Amino acid sequence: MRYSMRRSKQLLSSNEVIDIMKRGITVTLGMKGDEEFPYVVPVNYVVEEDHFYFHCARVGHKWDVLQYDPRVSFCVIDQEDIVEEKFTSYFRSVIGFGVASVVVDSDKVIHALRLLVKKYSPSYVIEGEKEIQDHLANVAIVRVDIKEISGKQAIELVGK
Repeated sequence: MRYSMRRSKQLLSSNEVIDIMKRGITVTLGMKGDEEFPYVVPVNYVVEEDHFYFHCARVGHKWDVLQYDPRVSFCVIDQEDIVEEKFTSYFRSVIGFGVASVVVDSDKVIHALRLLVKKYSPSYVIEGEKEIQDHLANVAIVRVDIKEISGKQAIELVGK
């Protein structure tokens, strides 16, 4: 699956890629879907080491698709400024591939939920603990182990 980037000057360093993944708000997941169409869905997530977590319900299309085929692709857009007069955009993004699995260990589920609270609601950590306990029985945590990842930026951003 590995492709070399055609415009290698635009390739981001591994440190820049990690920084984008950590500060990103939404990761868009691409999955195999059903027999007719791929399925793409945005989710909030949190990075830890060489994987990221997101939460979801244990029912629905996303859940079904992940059970069918756990391989995913993903994208995080860090910057996207439209430059009308130049008919382009100044972008910075990361794409990657990974394998999803449902976290079953309750301590690891709570750990991932705490990481999500800390990232998205840092002023409400105490209230987040109550939220975690109230919804623990109904929430699923999915872990995506990153297998390949790269980042690219507009040529206009190189060196900035």
